[in-house]
Amino acid sequence: LQNLSTYLLKLVFKRVCQSLFEKHKLLFVLHLAFRLQEVDRSQLKFLLTGGLILSTSQSANPAPDWLSEKAWGEIGRLAQYPKFKDLTAHVRGHVAEWMQIHN
Repeated sequence: LQNLSTYLLKLVFKRVCQSLFEKHKLLFVLHLAFRLQEVDRSQLKFLLTGGLILSTSQSANPAPDWLSEKAWGEIGRLAQYPKFKDLTAHVRGHVAEWMQIHN
């Protein structure tokens, strides 16, 4: 049953993507992913709107030359979710690698 479900999902995805304009494909993929993963509304809102920096009490930006204060604030806000709880520490500890991703 799981194999059939997976096959049908891939088939629907392929057929729908063939009929969409290129600019709409990403929106469809996001919609499908959220429906399948049952993403929390607060996480979806964060993804769609970005974070709001409510306070400046978090740690200092480890790379102010390429990482804006707004982006650092959003990383801090994202780290409030359990799956991303170590994100700020990871960015601080691997600045060079994150800079490569950024560029």
